[in-house]
Amino acid sequence: MKTIKNILLLTPILLFLSGCEKDFLEISDPNNIDNAVFWTSEKNATSAVNAIYSSIKEPGFLGLDYHKYASFISGEYDRCYPSDQSRVEFMTFTVKSENKIDWLIWKDLFRDIMRSNDVITHVSEMNDELISQEAKDQLVGQAYFLRGFCELYLLQMYGAYYPEKDTSALGIPLITRVAQSREEMFCKRASVGESYKQIIADFEEAEKRLPSKWDNTNLGRATKGAAIAYAATTHMWLNQFDKAIASYDKLFALGLYSLIDDFSVNFHGKNENNSESIFELQYADFSSLNPWVGGSAQSLALEFAPSQLGRGNAGVSYETSDYFALSYTITQAYLDNSDTKGMPNDMYAYISSLKGKTVSPEELKNNLISQFDVTTYVANMTPIYKWIEGTWDPRWKATAFIQGDTLVSNEKWTIYSYSTSFYSPKKFIDSDRHALNTGGTLGANESNIPLFRLAYAYLQYAEALNETGKTTEAVDYINKVRERAYKGYTGQSWKLASGLSKEQIKAALELENFRELCGECVRWKDLVRWGVADKYCSYRGFEKGTHEVLPIPKAELDLNPNMEQNENY
Repeated sequence: MKTIKNILLLTPILLFLSGCEKDFLEISDPNNIDNAVFWTSEKNATSAVNAIYSSIKEPGFLGLDYHKYASFISGEYDRCYPSDQSRVEFMTFTVKSENKIDWLIWKDLFRDIMRSNDVITHVSEMNDELISQEAKDQLVGQAYFLRGFCELYLLQMYGAYYPEKDTSALGIPLITRVAQSREEMFCKRASVGESYKQIIADFEEAEKRLPSKWDNTNLGRATKGAAIAYAATTHMWLNQFDKAIASYDKLFALGLYSLIDDFSVNFHGKNENNSESIFELQYADFSSLNPWVGGSAQSLALEFAPSQLGRGNAGVSYETSDYFALSYTITQAYLDNSDTKGMPNDMYAYISSLKGKTVSPEELKNNLISQFDVTTYVANMTPIYKWIEGTWDPRWKATAFIQGDTLVSNEKWTIYSYSTSFYSPKKFIDSDRHALNTGGTLGANESNIPLFRLAYAYLQYAEALNETGKTTEAVDYINKVRERAYKGYTGQSWKLASGLSKEQIKAALELENFRELCGECVRWKDLVRWGVADKYCSYRGFEKGTHEVLPIPKAELDLNPNMEQNENY
């Protein structure tokens, strides 16, 4: 089936080939596409929109680098290459304005905004003989969506920490038209309030123009539902809970989305663009090019897959595994392990006193911190958790490779058993596809990457309901997510109890969001939006009021004399 994932790679080629036409060769600057020549057909206009999609899924942004930032700064992942200084800086909150990833993401996002502006301006000006009004609306609607999408990512990464509720604080540069000069590009940062207003306006414009769904040849393009969902999550960042509820009500009323039965199928290329997916990055392996140089497969799997399949350049942290644990049982085998005995003698003696008992993860953690302080606890996470036995949330098996997992189930290829003693990321890695392409090493991976799932919409809706006093309804929507997760589980009841207080529901959401969305670049945004990043990250160096945002890249400061740096960088 020819879908958008097959089209996107062709876009740079189409744009290049447009320069081979006779008229194009006669323009005064052969390095630029003449607008009068290029914006003359629906085909060219579509290729310009496709170029934006292609760009956001490249390794410099959502194809890899944003994951290096979001999953490591949140503490979900660890164990990157020691030489990968950019990631180390995120993990230790020592990010400098020269950070390579910081610059690549900033640069790529503004490139996509410029491309969106091109489409909004020039497609809107195309006459009816060149393009139908319906096609024009759909193309311009996608450009509005993608511009708002990029602006939202920029604001979440670089705009002032909104929970302080100072809408006059520094937001992001707002570039909403095609620049007519180099000087026009050197704009100042708008306020946080102005930035959010522009983002919401872009999503609302997109909603007016976009279809509710596309035919099969265009699966993956932004839809009316995607525009509504991203507007809703923007309202959540503004603590505009009534508006978020209204937006999510509108999304659900479309009747197009439902949770699929199997949580794990969302992530491994087996059921892409399914009924749960609201917006999803499209990947395919039809190109022979490596993703790093313009191929259409994704780079995330190559970088994060276990070493039998990829570079193995990430681990799922023991801190993360602890938040997925439902209970621990202190066994003799665990106590006899040499790794376990590597913890301090007094800590080992305390854990030994629990032999034969089943304890709650929260109780064990709190007792260890209270008796031995947080620094000692953090320093000994490996001996504490490496071999501990217990039960885990059913979603854990779809989130991380654990010892004994089968990496490749396709009988035509070698079956690799995951034997490493620590955990590795599993989401967005189609291990069968790795082996199919390469016999198990550094293979192209075509798994799509869902960016916004209905499960997240349900959890944000529950949060907004809770914040507006509708606690019973909030619990119902959390339980929709939990019911799917615990389907067939015979352990403890999956239902959250009725009658919970507002604060108890907030605490439940902190944990539920983590378990449902771990590895999907949501955790860090949640911690910042809730104002609780210090609760989870202070032991790694996080300082409230500084590290919620990244520094403006030095390269940008050097280029733009009007750009202001974020405070304390």
